[in-house]
Amino acid sequence: MKKLVFALLGLLFAAPASAQPLTLSCPSPANGATCTIENMQWHVESGGYPWAVANVNPRTLRFEIRQGDRRPDEYSSSVQRVEVNSGQKYLFPGGQLYTTQFDLTVLPGSTSTARFLSLYQLAYPFQGIGTWDGSPDVEFDLLPGDHLSLIAQRGCGGANQNQINWPNGLWKDYSPVARGTTQTFKIAMFFDANDGNGQVQAWRDGVQIANYSGVIGCPATRSHFQSFGIYRDRAPGTLAVTIGNLYLIGGGRRRPRRHRPRTLRPIQRRALIIGKEEDRWSNTTKCRGRGRRRHPFTQTHQGDLDLSAHWQLARGPAFARPYAGCKHGSISRNRG
Repeated sequence: MKKLVFALLGLLFAAPASAQPLTLSCPSPANGATCTIENMQWHVESGGYPWAVANVNPRTLRFEIRQGDRRPDEYSSSVQRVEVNSGQKYLFPGGQLYTTQFDLTVLPGSTSTARFLSLYQLAYPFQGIGTWDGSPDVEFDLLPGDHLSLIAQRGCGGANQNQINWPNGLWKDYSPVARGTTQTFKIAMFFDANDGNGQVQAWRDGVQIANYSGVIGCPATRSHFQSFGIYRDRAPGTLAVTIGNLYLIGGGRRRPRRHRPRTLRPIQRRALIIGKEEDRWSNTTKCRGRGRRRHPFTQTHQGDLDLSAHWQLARGPAFARPYAGCKHGSISRNRG
C-alpha cells in the first residue's frame, strides 16, 4: 500500500501546485534577522557580514561564505554557516507527502575542499524545543571536488546515525558541478508516521536521480523542519550560491492504520502558500541539546511556551500542529 502511495508522486508533483514560487525576502544579513519566506518568519544565521545573504530578486537569495567568516554564537569554531532557518517554528509531520523544489546555482570560484558542506537541510528531525542532535535525516550537499549529493540518514541522533549508502548517499553527481549553471531540483519525502520507514525521490531538471524506500531517520522523530544556504566545516576559499524559485508543497495523507484491510484516501494536491505565527515572550527557559558533529551546549534565554505556528495550506487543514518554541536568535543555534 505504501508503495502505491509513493508511486503516485511522479504524477502528484509533476508540476508545482502553486502558480508562483514563494517570495523570499532577507533585508538584513545580521545574525538573527528576520527572513520572510512568503508569510513565514524564518531567520538568518550568519556572521553578519554584508556579503553573507542578500536578495538577487524577490524569489532568489544569494549566499556567500569567505575564509575566516564565523557566526558569533556558533557551537564550534570548526564550522562556518550562512543559512536561513525556520527556527523549529514550522514543521511538516510524518504520514504526509512533502516536496521541496528549488533552483540552485553554484557561482564561479575555486573548487570546494570542505569535508562536509550542506546547501539545503531538507529534513532536520524535530526532537524537542531547543534540541539539536545529529545531522538532518535528508540533506543536499556539495562534496569535496564540487560533487553534488543527496544524503540521508537512519538512526536516532548523533553517534547513532548512519548514512544510507555511505559514502555516496542516495545520489552523487560524479561530474563536478557546472559553476554558473542553474539546475532545478525536486525532492519528495515521506516519513511513515508509525515506524521508521520512509521514502525519498529526487529529480534534477525533470530527470529522476534518486528513488529510495526503507528505513530512514528515527522512528520516534517523524516531524521535520528545514534550513538552506551554506553550512560547512572551516575551509579555505570563498563559496557563493544562489537558491531561488522555491516551492514547499505538502498534502496527501494515508488513512490511519487499522486492523482490517484499508484503502487509500484520495491524494489531494495542496500547496503551501502562507505561514502564520503568534509570539509572546516572558519568563526564562533553558534549552539543551547536542549539535551536529556532537558538540554539547546549554543556553539560557528569554522566552515563554506560547509560541505557536503552523503551515496553512491552500485547500486543507493546518500542515503542522501548533507547539511551544524557543525564540530564534536568543539561543545559540548549536546544531547541524
